[in-house]
Amino acid sequence: MYRLFWGAFLALVLISITPAFGVGADDSEIPFKEIGTLAVGEPFRGFLINGVPFPPGNGYTLRSRNRCYTSPELIEGLLYAIDKVKWRYPDTVDLVLGDFSKPKGGRFHSHRSHQNGQDVDIGYFQKDNKPLEHLVHMNSKNLDVEKTWFLIEALLEDDKIEYIFIDYYLQKIFYKHAKDDLGYSDEELRRIFQYPRGRRAGVGIIRVSSGGHDSHMHVRFFCPKAVAEARKYTWSELRRMRAVQPFGGKVVIAKGIKPVGRKGFHVVSKGENLSRIAHRYGISIKELKNWNDIKGDCIRPGQELRIQKGDLPTFLARTEVTGEEVRATFVKTAHVVAHGDTLWDIAQTYGVNVEQVRNWNDLGKKEIIRPGQRLTVLVEQQLPPQEKETPRIKAATHRTSLEEDGLVLEGIELDVPLSEFKNFIVPVQKASP
Repeated sequence: MYRLFWGAFLALVLISITPAFGVGADDSEIPFKEIGTLAVGEPFRGFLINGVPFPPGNGYTLRSRNRCYTSPELIEGLLYAIDKVKWRYPDTVDLVLGDFSKPKGGRFHSHRSHQNGQDVDIGYFQKDNKPLEHLVHMNSKNLDVEKTWFLIEALLEDDKIEYIFIDYYLQKIFYKHAKDDLGYSDEELRRIFQYPRGRRAGVGIIRVSSGGHDSHMHVRFFCPKAVAEARKYTWSELRRMRAVQPFGGKVVIAKGIKPVGRKGFHVVSKGENLSRIAHRYGISIKELKNWNDIKGDCIRPGQELRIQKGDLPTFLARTEVTGEEVRATFVKTAHVVAHGDTLWDIAQTYGVNVEQVRNWNDLGKKEIIRPGQRLTVLVEQQLPPQEKETPRIKAATHRTSLEEDGLVLEGIELDVPLSEFKNFIVPVQKASP
């Protein structure tokens, strides 16, 4: 019996450590193109496999091409919100997008989280449509409350956001706008805001974190698909995949916004009022009342309201990813060792391994680093595709129309260079009734 027990135990151990890609499988055999994006662990303790670089485009500015790796789910949600702002404010300046995650995720210098592709730093809009080249500290004097709140509303749609970390003082400004100008109910305000229950109250989608969020909002997406896919593998398998995955991940080639309801109509949701609906479509409350023969101010969930102008444009909601890898080069960077730094910490910060840091700086295995010491680190930097190697894609762009019985899609096949595809992914405006 004793031998039988230990024999069974040994068999279980061997099964648990057998690689998912075959016994003794070579690292080159890992099917990265079929695996998809994996958000491993937690935002504050994890890493990213097959991270997707946020695509360049209109309506926003990326602060860094080396710190913008994430999941397709986050890309879809953020592009939706940006495009909706562009529709509502056609002449708006670009939105500044800060850090997402590093190409392989992991510990990120100056961030406690941003490790597994679920986080992004987003700048605020400034009054008078003033363009920003970087993140700027905001207050009641320079913050464009209306436009920034419109962006936040778009992000909050469909429950795709876990948290939005915003400075407590700015929360108060947005809270007052939502309550007094847009008529949010007390129930909605309690669900969305931490304010006015105190900085330490662990409630609300919009809440305070570790400070520094008066220059940007830190948005955390759920990314359920990327999280669920990562849970299919053991921790040792995930670490092995991260160590050998190719740099650059994949390239986003399409984007879109969800379709809306019947042509010329808005379906009232729970908690909505005339003020919020009029604000959404850029019309006045008086126009909305006249079009729908409303005498008072009462509307009910499920009610259809006619919208005769300012209708929301329709997009096809999908994000596609190719298997094309991004070319990269190495840029020499100097890192000054801070108190408490270890070689492992420094390697994780720059997405490299300890052995590489040792080799670049001629450090022995037992050599100790000291605060103030300068270390050389080679950081991978993305390059544009070579002209002769410009990848071509076949993608479907869709013309959409809304009929009384639902959404009708018509597909058109395009064969264009990847660098030109952004010219084909503009919103399709709905025709006025």
